[in-house]
Amino acid sequence: MSQAERSSDAPEPHVQEVSDDTSLSPFSGFTRRTSIVVATVVSVVLVLIVLWQLMQVLLVVFAGLLFAVFLHGMARPLRERFGLGHGISVALVLVGVAALLGGLGALIAPSIGPQIEEMAARLPAAVERAIESIRAQPWGTWLIEQTPRPEELIDMAGDLAANFFGVFSTALGAIVNTLFAIVLGVYLAANPGLYRQGIVLLVPKERRERADEIVQAVTANLWQWLLGQFIMMVLVGILTGIGLYIVGVPLAGGLALIAGLFEFVPIVGPLAAAIPGILIAFTVGPVMALYALIVYVVVQQLESNVMVPVIMKKMVSLPPALTLSATVIFGVLFGLPGVILATPLALVGVILVRMIYVNDVLGDDVPPVPDYRPRKVSELIPDSARDHLAGRMSGRPAETAEQEALDAGDGAPADAATEEPRRTPEA
Repeated sequence: MSQAERSSDAPEPHVQEVSDDTSLSPFSGFTRRTSIVVATVVSVVLVLIVLWQLMQVLLVVFAGLLFAVFLHGMARPLRERFGLGHGISVALVLVGVAALLGGLGALIAPSIGPQIEEMAARLPAAVERAIESIRAQPWGTWLIEQTPRPEELIDMAGDLAANFFGVFSTALGAIVNTLFAIVLGVYLAANPGLYRQGIVLLVPKERRERADEIVQAVTANLWQWLLGQFIMMVLVGILTGIGLYIVGVPLAGGLALIAGLFEFVPIVGPLAAAIPGILIAFTVGPVMALYALIVYVVVQQLESNVMVPVIMKKMVSLPPALTLSATVIFGVLFGLPGVILATPLALVGVILVRMIYVNDVLGDDVPPVPDYRPRKVSELIPDSARDHLAGRMSGRPAETAEQEALDAGDGAPADAATEEPRRTPEA
């Protein structure tokens, strides 16, 4: 027998197989799953802590994103109408905005600037005058005891200002934050495709098309919201200035500028803008303060019932309860910058939740933003009552108006519709 035959007949050496069966160790699978869960939770907590520490910087970054959306939206008509390049369009928008601000500053600064200074000088005396007028009322003493003293309000305003500047607690810090947001917005607006592609590349390949849709929906809805708010700011400022000038409130121009700027923050901004106007009016007398209050109320009613239903019909508008809740929550968490940016932040959150969770996870099909349409006062009246009033005002009898409404709707009276036909007995 050859050496090869003897080697082939020899029994093969026994090789012990290593089993991957986790059932041999009942705790190994549980331990692995627990480790994964713990590592995930720890990673999420660490990311949230880092984001919280950087929140002030992230808010400035978000402000730069808003400015970029504004520049991109303003440059779009130049590209579409005149066929200009994107960079040239953004540059022209920047030059136009700078020229507009410079022109307005040159026109209104000589009159508004002294008014703002005089307003700052008058406010302490106006506060004292208002306190004396309230204290003269039977319920005034109790109300004064329940409200903070002026010194406390000043301290609160200082805390808000410090929180607004974040790590920069000086005026230089505010300028640095503003310049940072402007420069960041210019870079983002100059080449938005590059940064959008960078965000899309962070998701898996099979979801990148959907991610691009979400990014486009966020930018488009932010632009529509910004455009609507800008129009509302201009109209509210003009109407407030005209109303205060008519009733004779001092410093109407400066108060109009404050009302227009504060309109950027929905719900809370108009209320805050009315306070200095009423206080300045108190320096003339309680009657003038009442006139100022009437002006602010009338302007807000015109805004809610006329301007908002018309302007926001094609713009983006969130429900008031959601807007107010977001303002309070972000204000408590992040101070004054949270109040200013609460509505656009809430808008972005709503879009992400509806598109990612409601549509993609739950499988529903809803638009990125709730279809909230502010209704006019006339739309709040039931149709039957509106038809009845229209008939009475036109001189028609109530029965005729009701019958015409039924004929127009091709319907029958409710009693006739619900009444069952009588059945004849069978023979």
